[in-house]
Amino acid sequence: MKKISTYRLLLVITCLYTLAGSAQTFDWNVSARGFFDNSEGDDSYRATMTHSGIRLLPEVSVSTDNKMHSITAGYDAYVQFGDVKGYKDGSFVCYYGYQSPHLNFYFGSVPRREIFDVPDYILCDSIKYYRPNILGFAFQYHNDEGEMNFFVDWTSVRTKEKREQFMAGATGKFLLVKHLQLGIDGYYYHYALETDGLEMGHHIHDNLVVHPYVGISYNNFWFLDSLDVRGGVLANFDRDRGDNKWHTPTGFVGEVSAKYKRMYLRETIYTGGHQQQFGNQGFGEYYWGDTYVQTTMYSRTDLRYEIFRDKNISVNTGIILNATHQGLNWHQMLTLNACINGKHRNKTAYDFDWY
Repeated sequence: MKKISTYRLLLVITCLYTLAGSAQTFDWNVSARGFFDNSEGDDSYRATMTHSGIRLLPEVSVSTDNKMHSITAGYDAYVQFGDVKGYKDGSFVCYYGYQSPHLNFYFGSVPRREIFDVPDYILCDSIKYYRPNILGFAFQYHNDEGEMNFFVDWTSVRTKEKREQFMAGATGKFLLVKHLQLGIDGYYYHYALETDGLEMGHHIHDNLVVHPYVGISYNNFWFLDSLDVRGGVLANFDRDRGDNKWHTPTGFVGEVSAKYKRMYLRETIYTGGHQQQFGNQGFGEYYWGDTYVQTTMYSRTDLRYEIFRDKNISVNTGIILNATHQGLNWHQMLTLNACINGKHRNKTAYDFDWY
């Protein structure tokens, strides 16, 4: 199967290279994203473990002369630390892109980072590590005041062992007045019933997560390079159609983040109802956010330091402290983001982004 996948990739690259002879623009890009995330301490809401590895993504693309239309193809390979074979199953990246002054559109297998970024309590870090692409389509509207993103991600097809699943979501952030922002993050997740085999004791599951918020953002604030403060509602509408009862826990999320030179601090507080009503049995199925929101009071502290950065690479380290009434869990982190490309699309590491 790996040989067949390699042949398919070579065929796609060959076809795109051939098309480049008649197209106006041919581009290439190679990115590497490595992560080492080791957690220790209390594991009441998240099992302690080590996430580690590196992803290598070579891409080629062909676009029209005005860069409005493009086709991109590549292969996202994953090497896991500690595995004897090293290489784990990767995934193809293949998508059509449309870009205009205010509207972007993507269709296919698209790197998630090309489209949107959301907090960990909406989409947790392990999902970003191991499922970096969406399979579906996305629309982006943007102007000088902000942007909105709409996407559909098909996460599973119906087989004998698996149930059909998809996520439809939206993110957005707009500047109301100077420094004052209004935003929203959220998604609806549908976990279907049917498989091609007999399945007993399972039901259709619906899960809607909504997070509207307001915030203020400053650059060069006092001695800080940047300061951001925001707060909002985190609401969960959760239903297993076996009992057909909606569970609607709601809470408050507040965040303060500050950057000074190579140092970054972010504090996140959640207080309110128990999110993710059905617990860890739903994680990775119909729950995709951080499991710590299952408690009624939660604090997360991110302390990060940028070891090195230039236009092609960044290396970051730091710790994450997760505190609940049941104890403390902490992560030691080291991440790498590298990007080498033909036209310097500047898709290198994002500021203090773990991955």
